[in-house]
Amino acid sequence: MTTYSLETGFPDPIPGDGDVVLRVRAASLNYHDIFTYRGMQGIRIPMPAIMGLDVAGEIVALGPGVGGWKIGDRVLGDPINRVEGGLTGETVHGGLAEYCRLRAHQLIAIPDGVGFAQAAALPCAYGTARRRCCTTRRHFWRKLVRSRAVR
Repeated sequence: MTTYSLETGFPDPIPGDGDVVLRVRAASLNYHDIFTYRGMQGIRIPMPAIMGLDVAGEIVALGPGVGGWKIGDRVLGDPINRVEGGLTGETVHGGLAEYCRLRAHQLIAIPDGVGFAQAAALPCAYGTARRRCCTTRRHFWRKLVRSRAVR
């Protein structure tokens, strides 16, 4: 049986070239985070690791070469690094921490009127639910809407 421990004194992330550091304001816990924590067959996660696919926050530091963003911008991180490959909270430290480092090309601006918690629920949780609803029969969608309306 694997034992886990709380790592105290974990260093805050420092932005490298093309990186930003966010002050995490919200993160959603997804089943993938549980897979990562438990260990997935064929995927080795070096420990200590910080889980957390979906993260939203404010930019607090910019690395060299970052353009188009400024300190204080409200952003959401795309959990998939679509340029270099990898997954936030799996191949790099994730958002279940006070600060999180992401590549600048993973950032999405959070529009006014959208809260951090709402934004953090978008990539994995909402994306999965929407994909499920849009790729199955219409009765599933109607059933989901009816069950939600009754509550």
